[in-house]
Amino acid sequence: MQATNFVESYMNACNQRNPVAVVDHLQAHGTYFDIPENTIYSHNELIVSMRNFFVKYRNMRWRLIGDILIGQNTVAYQYQMRPTNKKTSGELIDGTEFITLHGE
Repeated sequence: MQATNFVESYMNACNQRNPVAVVDHLQAHGTYFDIPENTIYSHNELIVSMRNFFVKYRNMRWRLIGDILIGQNTVAYQYQMRPTNKKTSGELIDGTEFITLHGE
């Protein structure tokens, strides 16, 4: 999967609030680092974490900001979470993802 397609598909899964679809973009036996939370997750633990995250931020939508940066085996991009309803007040949350890719 090309990097831009990967990011678009990943962000789409986030906007569908589907933790399994998000995590299935990643290796089943990978290790996942949540830097802000200082936590390391397995595949299944990441699904639970994402499920809880989507409950907490149920009225938010993810939007890509800036360019998708592509290295030899890495992808980095920035996103912003914003309320789904423009009339709803809420915080804007900026984030960054760094992903190492191997194979398809």
